Amino acid sequence: SGPGFAVPKIEEFAITPEIVRDIGNESSVSHRTKSIKELVDTVRTKRLQEGAPETLYTQTCDLLHPAHGQDVRHTVLYFYCCLIQGQFERLDISRTHFFNLIQDLRHPEDLSLRLDLLKVLTDKGKCLSHFEDKAPQFLLQWMPEVLSAGRAFDFLSLLINVIKFNSSFLDKEVVAGFVQNTCILCCRTNSESDVRLGLEVLDSVVGYSLLSSEVLPHLVPTLCRTVVLAKLSEPSWRTMRNLQGTHLGHNVISYLCRILEDRANYRDYTLLKGAVFFVGAALWSHKAVPTLKHTPAAVLPSIYRALDCKHPSVAYEAAVALQWLIGDPPKPITPFVWKFVLDVLEKLVCLPEVEQASASSQQLQQMVHDIVSKVEKSYDEGTYKGCPQRLFNIVAKCASLRPEASLQRLIQYCAEKAQVPTLNWVTNLSEILEKYFKAEPRPSVRLYTLNVVSSVLSNNRHLYEEELMKKVLLPHLGALETDPDPAVVTAAVQLLTDFFQDSGSQQNNEVLDIVEKVLNHPTWSTKPNGAEEVLPVETAARGLIDVFRKKMWLSPQCAVATFRLLVDHVRRQYRQEPSVCQLLAPVRLVIMNFLVSLRTNALYQIGMDEGL
Repeated sequence: SGPGFAVPKIEEFAITPEIVRDIGNESSVSHRTKSIKELVDTVRTKRLQEGAPETLYTQTCDLLHPAHGQDVRHTVLYFYCCLIQGQFERLDISRTHFFNLIQDLRHPEDLSLRLDLLKVLTDKGKCLSHFEDKAPQFLLQWMPEVLSAGRAFDFLSLLINVIKFNSSFLDKEVVAGFVQNTCILCCRTNSESDVRLGLEVLDSVVGYSLLSSEVLPHLVPTLCRTVVLAKLSEPSWRTMRNLQGTHLGHNVISYLCRILEDRANYRDYTLLKGAVFFVGAALWSHKAVPTLKHTPAAVLPSIYRALDCKHPSVAYEAAVALQWLIGDPPKPITPFVWKFVLDVLEKLVCLPEVEQASASSQQLQQMVHDIVSKVEKSYDEGTYKGCPQRLFNIVAKCASLRPEASLQRLIQYCAEKAQVPTLNWVTNLSEILEKYFKAEPRPSVRLYTLNVVSSVLSNNRHLYEEELMKKVLLPHLGALETDPDPAVVTAAVQLLTDFFQDSGSQQNNEVLDIVEKVLNHPTWSTKPNGAEEVLPVETAARGLIDVFRKKMWLSPQCAVATFRLLVDHVRRQYRQEPSVCQLLAPVRLVIMNFLVSLRTNALYQIGMDEGL
């Protein structure tokens, strides 16, 4: 074999008797302090001979007595920090002496140096050799004092490493204490960096320790409060997700549900908001915890109760949870679960912030209506397994804010309930006109309503004519002349005259009065602003002509009344100014064509020439 390389000999610095005498109690305190300061660089940068650290400690530890004052004590403590830092691998049994020293010092002004000493002695928390049985309990007892002194950053950084590298030495009581103190800090401090480090401590505990359920009353509410802070939401959610993935996962969900159901929390909006988020995100989001097996029916009642707090931020998280649950495209949901989904959705729809959204709650309103639209889409596609009546009741409660397509779907569904032999079908039909014709401002919805009602009337008029006239048509279409929308009035007049043509009701004269008021509208028949305002008048004239054509053989009295209305209207027109007469020319043309089409036979029987 070839020649080996020579291993260089590392020179060791010897602690001579002179040095021992200079730092020992044989010298004055001032001389000892000066000698210690001169040794700082040596012990930090050079390798000392074996046993030297213990010698240096035993020769100087008496200077830590309170009688020597704070400055001397801090000089010695700083010297120990440098000694440990430079001789870390050679401390051996001296580690125990230094740890006992850190434990025994009680002066508040020494706290920072004690913490620095502990950091170097444990290599920032990674090594607890020779005092691993005492360190956890000491750290737990010392923790409140250090955090109160403003050294949270250094202590929590050390604690994270203690948990990660020495978890086998931490019993459940100590871990629970770490969690409790950390949670108290996170909830009370205004320092974002301290809270972020506190969350790292909690995450380390979750990842490296075997937690007991005793920590949940501290850990879960703390994470609920921090997750709602934008800059802390990600680490909070990561810690909670890790916690829910442990053996305590189902306990966590149960505890979150208890938070949501406890009325004592209804003023703690931050707590409720975070709890709703964690339930929804853990069970239904794209980052859901796969080991959790809670059904929606098990947790939705808790979310429903939490909405009793009536706070928009909690409602927003509930809406987000519903969006995750329903999915896009919608996921299959059982009829039993739909019941609870609709419970929550109905309460969301009825919130004041959704009914009358301000700038701050507009996003909530939009999200709630998006959910309603998703459920409607499921209904259209046939995948909705819930109660249709409940769904459309919810749509009806927010009808004024729903798009036209949604209202048309609702009106069509209501019309199906307004058919023979459904109980109270006439009342249902009347309610359709009341809600979606009289009270609805959108012309397209009103026109659609008239179209649907017309279809229902045509199917049932022959058997229920009097009832339909009395309870449906006259109450809701009796004041058409006051309606400002010409297009709607045109459609309503057409519906009335179509019904009137085959009607034998005793209330036909009232229908005739309604049409007459439109025909002789105080504005449209005297000073119309355009062709759109002339159209209702023309439709009324055409409708009366159709009525005359049907009634002249069946009800001469009605035909005579219709004829007189048309003739009287023409006379009124000719009294108008020429400019008005020009706009109303289409109406006159219709009536004049009617008049010139009239014929009589030798028996003076009146008829119409249908060829004209």
